[in-house]
Amino acid sequence: MQDFQRVMTGEFGKELLHKLNAEASALGIDLAPDAMVRSFLEAEDAGRRAYAWQRASQPIAVDMAKWHDAFADGVRQLFSQLKTTSLSDLRRIASTILRPELLSMQLSVTWVYKDETPGYAYALNRYLALVIQELASITDRYGMAPKVQVLAKHEIVKIGPTHYAHKCVSPQSCFGIEHDVMIKDSRTGATTTLTDVGLIIVRHGALPDPLLAGAAVREQMTPFDFPY
Repeated sequence: MQDFQRVMTGEFGKELLHKLNAEASALGIDLAPDAMVRSFLEAEDAGRRAYAWQRASQPIAVDMAKWHDAFADGVRQLFSQLKTTSLSDLRRIASTILRPELLSMQLSVTWVYKDETPGYAYALNRYLALVIQELASITDRYGMAPKVQVLAKHEIVKIGPTHYAHKCVSPQSCFGIEHDVMIKDSRTGATTTLTDVGLIIVRHGALPDPLLAGAAVREQMTPFDFPY
């Protein structure tokens, strides 16, 4: 979720929150009303307790989805209310917060995660990622909507060079080189390939993962380390 924020805005966490608050407040918009924040705190407490006490008879995936959906429903409801009176103002916020390359359609973003919802994360990151998704969805006058897609229950299964002249021998050697990314739908097994991808950010936890042919992706490393 931090990476998604960085890709979409160039910032994440508190810095992004402060920028959002400043832009929204200047237009008289409250993106974090007390009632919504209280509901988030309740969902956060329940989710973290479930995570801490997970067991085989109660898989964490069930509670993780409830945890995430509580945030998603709150943000969605907030924006549905704001759109009726503040759509032009929300578009103005989006044009300030989102990367210019997104708005000019020079950049497309695909966010892939393996489970039904994003996993364990700080409440702020979950909230900000959802707000950014909502802001992206209302920038239709820029023609941006098709350029941002979120794929749940999908997994990256293969990364390879777009052009055969390049050989993947290390993450560093792949920096700045276009690659193709094969994505599998975990429900159907169907695969889709994204071609000519210029930047790939892989988060696979602590274990090395041989996604990049001939080069393991180490903990929190990416084939193309994010240059911002």
